[in-house]
Amino acid sequence: MTSLIDEFKKIDVSSYPEITKLDCAQDAGLWVLWVYNDMLDQNGYLNSAEISEILASLYDVSFDEREITNAFNRADKKIHRKKIRGKIAYKIMAKGIEDLRRKFANGDLEAYHIEGDKPRTSHQTLKDIISKTKGTMKILDPYYGLKTLDMLEKLDHGTDIKFLTAQLGKNESAQKFSRELANFEKEHANILLGRYPRANELHDRYIITDDTLIILGHGIKDLGGRESFVLVFKGDKGRDLRNALNQKFTDRWQKSSKLQ
Repeated sequence: MTSLIDEFKKIDVSSYPEITKLDCAQDAGLWVLWVYNDMLDQNGYLNSAEISEILASLYDVSFDEREITNAFNRADKKIHRKKIRGKIAYKIMAKGIEDLRRKFANGDLEAYHIEGDKPRTSHQTLKDIISKTKGTMKILDPYYGLKTLDMLEKLDHGTDIKFLTAQLGKNESAQKFSRELANFEKEHANILLGRYPRANELHDRYIITDDTLIILGHGIKDLGGRESFVLVFKGDKGRDLRNALNQKFTDRWQKSSKLQ
């Protein structure tokens, strides 16, 4: 391990995304694999313990071995896995490099491709994005249904949530939804659902928090059902748009009624 750390110390990483922007275990782990394969061993593999040690020792980034392993379990085809000396080791693939380049090329703007045949992966992607945000979550989505409640439950990480909508989706039962909503509200007092009376005014789908604007190419209840995208604007990037949408959301929320 010492020789590996020493080799990494010699690498100029200025041409790679800034290490301080890597705020999740998967991105940090992919970054280490990218640098390693580029600069030290094109065909080499690293295990989670080695990745964790490199991050902590050289870059003051703290993700333990378990966090790296769990994150890589969701990395799909961004990495290749191989058992070496009894441990699972990883090598970054072209898809992993492309993902890092896309996410960090524009500073505080991140773009995610949502594949149409992977709803569970898509749900986890949005959950991971939301977990990094701060403050009350405000969600605007023109259509709602039973799967809306499932997604809100997944996105709930303890903060207050306001979900504003207008129309029940096709092939949804209003009676069944009302029954499930009543059960949902018993366990999620921090989540409020409002119905806006002018459905024709709602077209876009977005999520606003204190520090982030997330624009969705598809409604949350159907995320992953069709190919789509998610755009994430953080910090100063998109601040004016976030403030404008936040004010519009507040105005509409005041005119809405409780969803039942």
